[in-house]
Amino acid sequence: MIPFEIGMTLEKAISRQPVLKQAIKDDEEVQEIMNLSFKLEGGLEILENMLEEL
Repeated sequence: MIPFEIGMTLEKAISRQPVLKQAIKDDEEVQEIMNLSFKLEGGLEILENMLEEL
């Protein structure tokens, strides 16, 4: 459901994929997975920023 392209974020994927948005809305397990995914995506941004500063 999440498109594979450079620069794709979870936020973009949700806005582009109505099926994904509906799955998040309807399924508690999908909500948990997406919540964790958002945390990981944010953590990756922090790491990328740290590496750029080196």
